Order: sequence, then structure tokens, then C-alpha cells
Amino acid sequence: MSDQRPIVEEVLRFEELPSGALASRRTIVRWSDGTEGEAARWYHDEVLICEGDLIAKTREQIRALHFRCDRDWLRS
Repeated sequence: MSDQRPIVEEVLRFEELPSGALASRRTIVRWSDGTEGEAARWYHDEVLICEGDLIAKTREQIRALHFRCDRDWLRS
């Protein structure tokens, strides 16, 4: 059986989140299965995420990227 996890085909927008949310920014993407949805949430003063970080990545790969960025920020 082939593993067909959807990947990010297009970044639709980056959004600011309201004060009190569990993050300050998020990105909305179009997945390869045709759905649209949130790919990541983060605090803008801790993590920098750009379109190139997301294209052709699965949810799991994006989660791992976010974890590494967060870990590196905490170590700095």
C-alpha cells in the first residue's frame, strides 16, 4: 500500500491571530488532496516560517520543522 499523505501545493495566506490565541500567526494552504486548511501556527517572535518552508511538505514534516525551530529558539 502506498503512503499518500497530502502535501502543500500552495500557500494561500499568512494570518495574524487575535490576542489571547495559542499563537500569533498561522498559514492557510491548499493541500494536494484539494482541501484548504491550516498548516501551522506559531509565535512570530519565536519562529520564522516562509512559503518555501511549506511547499511540498506533509503535515508531519511541517510539524517536525516547527519543533526544530521552536527547540532552536529555546536554546538560543
